[in-house]
Amino acid sequence: MFERLVAGWRIASKIRKEIFKDKKLLLYPIASAIVVILEFILIVASFFIVSISQAPTQAGVSPLVYIVLLFIFYVISSFTSAYFLMAFYIAFDEHLKGNNISLSEALSKAKDYGSVLLKWSLFYSTVILIIRIIESRLRGISRIILGLAAGMALWAGLIFAFPIIYEKKLDPISAVKESAETLVKAFGSTISGIAYSDLYGIGMMLIGFLVLITSAIASGLLNSSIFLAIGLILFSVFIILGAIVSSTTFNAFRLLLYKYVSSGQLPAILDEDTIKQAIRYKKR
Repeated sequence: MFERLVAGWRIASKIRKEIFKDKKLLLYPIASAIVVILEFILIVASFFIVSISQAPTQAGVSPLVYIVLLFIFYVISSFTSAYFLMAFYIAFDEHLKGNNISLSEALSKAKDYGSVLLKWSLFYSTVILIIRIIESRLRGISRIILGLAAGMALWAGLIFAFPIIYEKKLDPISAVKESAETLVKAFGSTISGIAYSDLYGIGMMLIGFLVLITSAIASGLLNSSIFLAIGLILFSVFIILGAIVSSTTFNAFRLLLYKYVSSGQLPAILDEDTIKQAIRYKKR
């Protein structure tokens, strides 16, 4: 087990080092997050406008209005995230070929995936909304069980879904189906078959927590809130940077792993022995 974890760490390290050779690749999750936040602000603003406009005539906003606005946000945000992910895959693939392209070039090339990503957004948003509605009607252990079951199902359906869409431009249902089939066929389980961990990103997040704890202690001992404020700022910076590195590295790993499992292709940055150590194939 330990050897598999070490191999997983080596894979993450090699992918991260390759990404750091073209730091523009780290811009994709940043740009995606900024756009999604702006979209969220617009949706919230729309909700308040609707609330104000209905206030004189109604006791409150209809639950249907809330559901519609939530669905619209799910569609827009999931499309945005998927679009930037396709752009990242395009840029990362080009990087591995020795061509470093700009963010604008990758976004322009991602237009070819526009229609399939729109279908994906509608499909994914519908599934998530249904799960949220069902969850809202449950309490206690039943809600926890549903959350766990939904999480496992989404993991199986999503881990290779975007690499599949990128490689084959399949419709959402076909992509999810192939993702689950590939995962189960190759690894035999949804989680234990793959050993992967980006210690660099995790380390940055841990540093953020240590800084926050230290600043909180210093603030209490010295009776000064300035230390806590500085700690919160540094904590946020480390958490954000760690999340950016981890998400970028993992998205690249998903693409490379799918290519290897489906066609045996491996880039020069990875070797087959390390891959075989890190993943456990299902016994046939």
